[in-house]
Order: sequence, then C-alpha cells, then structure tokens
Amino acid sequence: MKRVFGEAGTVAEWNAAYVRLRDYSRALHIIGPAHRRRLIMSWLQAATLRRAEFPDRSPTELAMEEAVRAQNEWFKRILRGEDHIVVVGRVAMHLTDADTRWPGAFLTAEPPRELVQALRECEVHSVPDLRVSSMVPRPIDMSPVVGNILSEETDQAEPGPVLLALVALAVTIAVILLAMS
Repeated sequence: MKRVFGEAGTVAEWNAAYVRLRDYSRALHIIGPAHRRRLIMSWLQAATLRRAEFPDRSPTELAMEEAVRAQNEWFKRILRGEDHIVVVGRVAMHLTDADTRWPGAFLTAEPPRELVQALRECEVHSVPDLRVSSMVPRPIDMSPVVGNILSEETDQAEPGPVLLALVALAVTIAVILLAMS
C-alpha cells in the first residue's frame, strides 16, 4: 500500500484508526455526531504527532492511547483523583445519565458546572476484596415437609404422601383437559 502520509502511515491504517475511534466513541455514548467527530479528529491529530516518535506502532494503537489519555486527564481534572479514575468517571457518567443530560460536554475544556457537581457527588464504591474460603461437606438439613416424606429409619420414601401428590396432580390435569375441550 502506498504511503501517502510519509512515515505517518497509509490511508488504510488511518481509516482503520478512525473506524476504531468512531466505534469506541459510540461505546462511550458520545451521542452528538459533531461532538464525536471533533473528538475523533483531535485524537487522530495527536496520534499523528506521536507517530513521528513511534513509527513502529500502528495509528490505531496510538489513536486509542490518545483517547484514553484524554479521558484520564479530563476525569482527573474533574474528579480530582488518581486510582482507576477513568473507570470511576465512566461509571459516574452512566449513573448520572450525563450522556443525555449534557450530550456535548464530555471531554470539553469547560464542562457545565452541573455536570461537574453531579460527577463529584456520585459515589462509586468497589466491592470488598475477594477472600478465599473453603467449604466442608455437612449433612443436608431437610425441611419438615421433606422430613415427613422420607423415613429416617428405613431411608426409603413413604408411599402415602408421594402417591397422594401424584393422584392430586393427575386429577388437576384431567380437570384442565376437560375444561379445554
């Protein structure tokens, strides 16, 4: 394939990067097409500049890194945090329905005060750390109904209650069939 961008890559490589960013921005629920295109173009432009430093990396990889970097910076500025900031920020965006309430505000230089306040007030907590435990086999605790059906002395089912349940089921089915005909 002909390199029309010099060392920056081929048209096909940059088109692939654009498609990946478009799909990614849709997954982020960036619903405004003009806002989405503006963000994609800024990520592609930043990736083009970084391509000079890293000619062996694909435009898609560089562009996706730029998209994640932009989110990191934006959420750090708004939420004032460090650990897992993008995850917390995306969850807060979802919980506050920010994508529909402020459709063009995501990754803007000056997001609306209401959005910033909503994201900061949204509490996102992770579950406690997983603890490994072991389970030891124990005897099954039978309910009183099952205990009455099963005889403890003989470990056999008593025919009376089971037979009575089967007869009741057969009568119910017969009544339903007669009612349907």
